[in-house]
Amino acid sequence: MENFILIIGAICIGYVLNQLNVFPKEAPNILNKFVIYISLPAMILLQIPRLTFSFDVLIPIVIAWTVMILTAIFILFISKILNFNKEITGSLLLVGILGNTSFLGIPILNAYFGEYSLPYVIIYDQIGTFIALATFGT
Repeated sequence: MENFILIIGAICIGYVLNQLNVFPKEAPNILNKFVIYISLPAMILLQIPRLTFSFDVLIPIVIAWTVMILTAIFILFISKILNFNKEITGSLLLVGILGNTSFLGIPILNAYFGEYSLPYVIIYDQIGTFIALATFGT
């Protein structure tokens, strides 16, 4: 529970600091680039060697792709019923299928399940959703 309080506290502190204009306006872009280009690759390189490759490694990948396919079918079905245009359907497909599994998923699952879950979270994120984002999302 204390890990979730830490995450919520960090979000609240960030919000307050943003409201007080403590950091320059380009700080979020710099921090995002740091996370994407330095922190996430470093964490991947640190965690993947700890992973024991077995059938269990495939489970997060299969779950990710199954959920994405079922969600896409559901969105296309609802879009057809409600007569959404291509722009709305495309937007729903993008935000409904591709979640923010790195920025939100990694800290939350690390807090809930501990460091043991990180290699599986990274597999889910990189092979499960990043490939879809890099191909379908662009």
